[in-house]
Amino acid sequence: MGTLLQDLRYGLRMLARNPGFTVVAVLTLALGIGANTAIFSVIDAVLLNRMPYLNADRLVMVWEQNPVRGWFRNIVSAANFVDWRKLNPVFTGMAAVDEGTYDVSGTGEPLEVRGEQVSADFFSVLGVQAALGRTFTPEEDQPGGARAAVLSNRLWKERYGADPALVGHEITINRSRFTVIGVLPPGFYFPPWGDKADLWIAGLDLRRPERTWHEYVSIARLKPGVTIAQAQAEMDTIARGLERRYPEQKGWGVQLVNLHEQVVGDTRPALLVLLAAVGMVLLIACANLANLQLARAAAREKEIAVRAALGAERHRIVRQLLTESVLLAIIGGGLGLLLASWGVTLLVRLTPQDTPGLNQVGVNAGVLGFTLVLSIAAGIVFGLAPAFGASRVDPNQSLKEGSRGSTQGASSNRLRGLLVSAELALALVLLVGAGLLIRTFIALSQVDLGLEPHNVLTMRIALLGPKYQERSRQTEFFRQLLQKLGSLPGVTSAAVIDGGGLAPDGGNGDAFMIVGRPVPPPSELPDAVFRVISPDYFRTMGIPLLRGRYFTEADNQEAPGAAIISEKLARNFWPGGEPIGSELTFPTLEVAVPGVAARRLKRFAIVGIVKAVKNRGLEVEAEEEVYVPYSQYPTFYSPRTLVARTSVEPTLLVSAIRHEVTMLDNDQPISEIRTMDQVVAQAAAGHRFPMVLLGLFAALAMALAGVGIYGVTSYSVGRRAHEIGIRVALGARRAHVLRLVLSGSMRWVLAGLALGIAGSLGLTRLLRDLLYGVRPTDPLVLGAVSLLLSSVALVACYIPARRATKVDPMAALRCE
Repeated sequence: MGTLLQDLRYGLRMLARNPGFTVVAVLTLALGIGANTAIFSVIDAVLLNRMPYLNADRLVMVWEQNPVRGWFRNIVSAANFVDWRKLNPVFTGMAAVDEGTYDVSGTGEPLEVRGEQVSADFFSVLGVQAALGRTFTPEEDQPGGARAAVLSNRLWKERYGADPALVGHEITINRSRFTVIGVLPPGFYFPPWGDKADLWIAGLDLRRPERTWHEYVSIARLKPGVTIAQAQAEMDTIARGLERRYPEQKGWGVQLVNLHEQVVGDTRPALLVLLAAVGMVLLIACANLANLQLARAAAREKEIAVRAALGAERHRIVRQLLTESVLLAIIGGGLGLLLASWGVTLLVRLTPQDTPGLNQVGVNAGVLGFTLVLSIAAGIVFGLAPAFGASRVDPNQSLKEGSRGSTQGASSNRLRGLLVSAELALALVLLVGAGLLIRTFIALSQVDLGLEPHNVLTMRIALLGPKYQERSRQTEFFRQLLQKLGSLPGVTSAAVIDGGGLAPDGGNGDAFMIVGRPVPPPSELPDAVFRVISPDYFRTMGIPLLRGRYFTEADNQEAPGAAIISEKLARNFWPGGEPIGSELTFPTLEVAVPGVAARRLKRFAIVGIVKAVKNRGLEVEAEEEVYVPYSQYPTFYSPRTLVARTSVEPTLLVSAIRHEVTMLDNDQPISEIRTMDQVVAQAAAGHRFPMVLLGLFAALAMALAGVGIYGVTSYSVGRRAHEIGIRVALGARRAHVLRLVLSGSMRWVLAGLALGIAGSLGLTRLLRDLLYGVRPTDPLVLGAVSLLLSSVALVACYIPARRATKVDPMAALRCE
């Protein structure tokens, strides 16, 4: 311990005596370690964080799937869920969940919150206890039973001031009275919808007999000792049995997904790519510092030779030099930790806000431990080679008067060149990755959405509760609202829809039949996304009409059914034919709606064809869609999104629209107020996040690589000043000297570029899931990045090479 303290004190003195070197080294390390720490803090919160459930590793999501039709992780039917729960031998419990929105009123302004209607065993399956009160009992699980509600900790605090007396009292939800029976612990969330839900109610109706009607999410807890593979095999057997008993189940199976995988699966690729990127940045920083340490070792050659001559053993010299490197790294790590604490705030802003665990990102004990280990490892990595190289000093040779040293031989020069090549190779890989993501983002920004998003305002207005159970009341509310909005200054048109453009939850997929064609088996009915709209929706959203006509006010409840289909549906089901005039029926909906005669399905005549819209995301192919007037559709497919096209900045009209809604119903909340430009930006956020960060890391890597090659070339020029002076004295022209220096440095640059190109061709394939409209081996990106990096390297070599041409031969030879 005494020897270690002595090494530390000596190392600190040496660093203090070389402030220029110390500052450069510490800043370089701070950038590399700080970037790694910031990214790790996100990974720690998102990928490594324990979920707030008892034995979370035994929880699985239970989805339906139909591989033949390309459907995976599909929501489940009530009938299948009931059978699964009754027949399975592998779960201790299963729960069903239906996500939706709820109006909370009676205290303050009306508030729309996300909530979940669940089976009573939902919380017991998750292993979660209420922080205040209790969760649901089986008696509260029956439709029409006691109305009970459980609140999130956030809603309890923000809406009700964390009043503990709230438990046992009633609140108004969807204009009905519910008793609050419990408040959940802080941080609770259900993975499929992240931490957006604030309300849970019981009484989920599982009596629906149609197996083609998919509406619930299912979660289960594995029995102790049962693996997910064993459970999957058992559920496959049950699915095959149901397929034999029910014809409509043909092709349908079960897919089990570990809960942790369900939560982090979509975010893992981007985060791991970024972690690899910052790791490369740190390696480049270490290579730079190794080169600096090699140069510093040359300057300290006589000092080390004296220590060796006085009896210092080689391992003692190595330990001393490594101690100095680790000290540098720890100081740099401390500064990097400070930079990371600032960077985390930026990261959270850049990260898509629906990323699970984002609210837990921060510098905690685990992140501190990671930073410490990383700092020590970095110190060893960049200090090891210079330490061993310097320890091979020959005291007899180094202490001779006029000696030019022994540590700067060919092997040392080769090592510096190899380090430069490695830096450039890593920088090239990062730049290629950043270039591919930039091209992806450009491709996404040029995607034809099928609509015109500019100057469009969107907001949620869901008419819930007993007051709007009748379709006529919903129709009348929206008729009056749209009429009032149409007369507002600045509003050019307004409409309503059950979802919304680019809304992942917008639209409901279901089966349809084409009248006059053979009726396929239930399991083979074609499927399309259904959207319930008001007549002016297409004009408001700027969706072009290709053939036929738009809806009008005459397409009301008394009129014959009318439908408008997307061009993709028309192309797939009427190839070369004319769909206008054909009629569609929706069998599942007709059976499902109480009071609608099942003997004769209502027919919807196709009156128009519109351009296909990318409603599920920028990179997702446009779907087959059917649009129908909201006045002709069942209540449970009621509009819940208002869209308004404006002639002014859309956000300026929010208060005026809110006022009109309040005048019609002062208990009606509105929420999720956004412009369509913001909706499009959010749809691209998953690609913007890795693009921006990888671009920053690539730029930093390129700068570090440029500094590295500049430093090596400068050092080479300094060491060869005597040789260059002799050449100039013997008549060498400036061009010859310039070519001599550049050729010596650029061969390492070219080697690095070649290695980087080879690495890019292999490693960028890992980005495949993050790319759109560009191949991982895109030659344009590879060529442009190679040209950019070679230009930076050439400039970095040219500056010291030009200085070499100005060497004064008399000054260089005077030392002789």
